Amino acid sequence: MTEALTARWIEEQLEICGEATRGPWHIGARGGPSGPFHSLVTSAGQVVAMMIDSMPDAQLMAAAREGYPLALKEAQNLHASFALYSKATRAARELYRKAHPELGELTDPDTGKVMEWLVADIGRMSPYSDDVKEICI
Repeated sequence: MTEALTARWIEEQLEICGEATRGPWHIGARGGPSGPFHSLVTSAGQVVAMMIDSMPDAQLMAAAREGYPLALKEAQNLHASFALYSKATRAARELYRKAHPELGELTDPDTGKVMEWLVADIGRMSPYSDDVKEICI
């Protein structure tokens, strides 16, 4: 298991999901010499896994076939959103540093100040200043 959900790791996991038997998977019951057990089958009846002793394990495997790729894609989207937010914050900080040299260097804790200044500047220029304030703060 990786220590961090890196973009590369997420891509590798999505490739594994793409190569696995298509879902959804359903839980089936079977009997054997040692008693009943659970299996996973596709909608077309293809057996994906057999001899699963635990119903919770079978439920997890069946749910993960559909849920795991969705969670990975959501993680990808969050990575992209955070990267965009970080870039926008850095750009706003740089713009304000240039526009207001008296402020000196702005650091990450100053992001709130940058947002306040941005809202104030937009408010002076826009008839929608109350809407902007509500969205940004």
